[in-house]
Amino acid sequence: MTDLPLLFFCGFLFTAGDQLIALLYDERYQKAGEILQVLALGMFFWRFTVTHQAWLAMNLARYRAYDNIIRCLTIWSVVPALLWFGGADYAIWGVALHPLPTLLLVFYVCRRDKLLSVKKEISVLPMVFIGAATGSLVSSAIA
Repeated sequence: MTDLPLLFFCGFLFTAGDQLIALLYDERYQKAGEILQVLALGMFFWRFTVTHQAWLAMNLARYRAYDNIIRCLTIWSVVPALLWFGGADYAIWGVALHPLPTLLLVFYVCRRDKLLSVKKEISVLPMVFIGAATGSLVSSAIA
C-alpha cells in the first residue's frame, strides 16, 4: 500500500526538488535542492523495508543480518571511494543508492519464500514516471 506514494514522491522530488527548495529558501540553499533530488532516489528502496519485518516474523532474521552487512559494506566502501573520486556530489549518489546491492538478496529470498510478486512489483513502477511528470509540471509552473 505504501509503494504507490513512495514511488510517486520519489519521481516527484527527483524532478521538482530543486524548484521546491528555491521556492522555500533563498539562493544560499540552491545546493540543497540538488541534494534533495538525488536523495529522493533512495525512497525507491524504502518500499522493501517491509520485507525485513516479514523476515523477522518468519524467523529468518539471518537475512536481515545479511542485508545489514551488505548495506554496511556498501556505505563504508562505496561512499568513501566516491567521495575521493568525485567529491561530495558523487558521495551523495552513493548514500542515495547504497541499498541497491541488497535488492539481489531481497528478491532472491522473497521470491524463494513466495513473498514477492514480480508482476506486482513491475505494475507499480509507472508511478515513478507519473510522479516525475507531475514534478516536471510543478517545477515549470514554479519557475
